[in-house]
Amino acid sequence: MYHIITIITLVTVLSLYLPAQSGLDEFVQSAKETVERGSYTFDKSTLMQGRSMFERALAMDPDNVLLQYHLAYTEYRLMTYMLSREKNNFESIADKAVGRLEKILRKKPDWSEAQALLSGVYGLIIAHKWTRAMTLGPRANRLARQATENDPNNPRAWLMHGSQMLNTPKMFGGSIEEALEAYEKSVPLFEQQSDNDAFAPDWGYTDALVWLGITYDRLDRFEDARDTFHQVLEIEPEYGWVKYNLLPQLEDKLAGSE
Repeated sequence: MYHIITIITLVTVLSLYLPAQSGLDEFVQSAKETVERGSYTFDKSTLMQGRSMFERALAMDPDNVLLQYHLAYTEYRLMTYMLSREKNNFESIADKAVGRLEKILRKKPDWSEAQALLSGVYGLIIAHKWTRAMTLGPRANRLARQATENDPNNPRAWLMHGSQMLNTPKMFGGSIEEALEAYEKSVPLFEQQSDNDAFAPDWGYTDALVWLGITYDRLDRFEDARDTFHQVLEIEPEYGWVKYNLLPQLEDKLAGSE
């Protein structure tokens, strides 16, 4: 009789837990979509909404490293916004993102995802204050390289490695050719990704395409750049940076060269 009661209790507990987990999966997926929408439209309120959603999810599961990662990623997107719109608020968000990712890497020192994202966060800090380049530049480059070595199939690792190579001056180890190679590795890896796990990182595909297009542009491969920007808009028609800035500027170049 005791065993029957135990089995019934276990089944009851599981039946209560599984819908809750399913609901959390859906909530996390919704939060990820909110952050991506805010990124495409460059809308602070949408990004803040996504951040609030991840904070709520993390409150349900405080030790979940993936939720901590997604919160840091949301702050990375807010850093991008504040870099051009609210410079006075940049450092407070940057400090939070760095703190979260450093904490994650103390737990999982070889995790490619956290290494790549922290590399990107350092890159934005350098863009905000170039005097940090001497200390943070080598760290950012090292993290990006480690990310590709720890997981050569991680598209975000190649994305961030490409960004470091593209935005680091040649005299300090940057290389537009190496950047192009990294982006061209990144894009097909993104296209091979599955999206079965709501908690797994899956951002960055359009970023890789955008930066691949920018690299083509800088190499005077204008037709390739235009094709790549059009590919971005086929995926996300409201990607503001491409729709209103990069593509029109490229079209002006092409028109002037005719």
